[in-house]
Amino acid sequence: MHAQLQDQQQRSARLLEQLQARQQRLHSARAPGVPAAQADAINRMVQQLNRPWGTLHQVLDDTASDRVALLAVAPDAEHHVLYISAEARDSDSMLDYLRQLQRQRVLGQVLLTHHEVVEQDPQRPLRFALEARWNAP
Repeated sequence: MHAQLQDQQQRSARLLEQLQARQQRLHSARAPGVPAAQADAINRMVQQLNRPWGTLHQVLDDTASDRVALLAVAPDAEHHVLYISAEARDSDSMLDYLRQLQRQRVLGQVLLTHHEVVEQDPQRPLRFALEARWNAP
């Protein structure tokens, strides 16, 4: 009887070792962690997606003018900057548009960064670029 008990204990010990070995293999076979660079890229993408895009669209709609045509809008959510390029019929229209953007609470530090007359166009519109601080959380 004592021999059977010892034999049973040895089998139980072997089974326990086998089970622990399987668990170790399963644990080590799991997918490795995400590399730091990839995790940073994913976090930046999530930050971009979580920006209040609707608010920005509303600002652009609210400041729309028949005297200014938007050519490009490039938001940089990571740096909280909005880049806009546009054309205006004249300098007064350009400056009015700039002032309208400056009055928007979601934008700050709205700055004219470039402007030029488009000589090739018979109407000679004023092409300009500006950047603004995007104050959204």
